[in-house]
Amino acid sequence: MKFTIDRGGLLKALTHVQSVVERRNTIPILANVLLRADEGVVELAATDMDISVIEKVAAEVSQPGSTTVSARTLFDIVRKLEDGTRLAGLIVETEAYLGPHDRAAHTYNHHRSPRNESMWSQAATAYVYFTYGMHYCMNVVTGDEQTPQAVLIRALQPIENLDAMR
Repeated sequence: MKFTIDRGGLLKALTHVQSVVERRNTIPILANVLLRADEGVVELAATDMDISVIEKVAAEVSQPGSTTVSARTLFDIVRKLEDGTRLAGLIVETEAYLGPHDRAAHTYNHHRSPRNESMWSQAATAYVYFTYGMHYCMNVVTGDEQTPQAVLIRALQPIENLDAMR
């Protein structure tokens, strides 16, 4: 997924969407916002299982796709950026999870829960989750739908705007 979007429009939409996201949630995925980019629009969606909020913002979409990301983290980043700021990095370290037979995978022994539900999504789905009470991690699903395989993006080397990434 790759898109260019107006910071002001994104910030306004995030402010509205994150209003239903609880800070402390027993179901981690509910702390995230779903981003879908396609045909000139980025859709942001969040729910607390009772109320759902969806916002659409015009964008220049060069690669359609979808991902979930921590609503709080994304809001904090977008809020601090100046208009026109671009961030880019090179993936320099990854780790593969090979599905139900991989003891290191969250899906080992066909374990399925709200926390790892995204692992059963279609290939190229990216999702962010919070672990060990202090780290955000991002996985990209690589298997076919219903085949829980993914790659953890372990490290990113900043290419553009290092100061904004700190």
